[in-house]
Amino acid sequence: RAGNVGENALPVVLHRDHNTVKVAGDIGKAVDLGIRGIESGVTSMSIDGSHHGNPDDVAYTSSIAIVVARAILQKFPPWYVRWIGLEMEVRDVGSPTISSQAEIEAFGDRLAAAGYGTSAIAYHSGTKHGNFPVDPAEVARALNNAKAAVLALNARGVPIFGGVQHGT
Repeated sequence: RAGNVGENALPVVLHRDHNTVKVAGDIGKAVDLGIRGIESGVTSMSIDGSHHGNPDDVAYTSSIAIVVARAILQKFPPWYVRWIGLEMEVRDVGSPTISSQAEIEAFGDRLAAAGYGTSAIAYHSGTKHGNFPVDPAEVARALNNAKAAVLALNARGVPIFGGVQHGT
């Protein structure tokens, strides 16, 4: 159990990345992994439905988050549940194009319309998983898209706290 260790306390997040939903049958597995992870001390998780495109992504990620949150609420006090970080992925890292500001904003708006926010949106900046050359200008453009989108979403009251570099 984590606790305050005084003025030398260091905030640490234990993140479970790529809780991926590729087909409907993966939802149960993702829910189970999310619940077991949080019971084991994970304080943040990624819900990745990006393999389906944005409309399905919201359906998958919101259904997983709702089921996981309900299960956690039964085991932990509500104040604890509010501190669980949630990252959602806008676009598959293998996509040939970067995430646009409009795409990131539309994704955030769909989350809000579903009655829910996220700690971070993982956007695609032209990078891949693994060691591959990247175009620095494209990465910078994607970073600026994400920053502008998050600021615009926040201005509309959509609770998204930041963007996450998707890939390496």
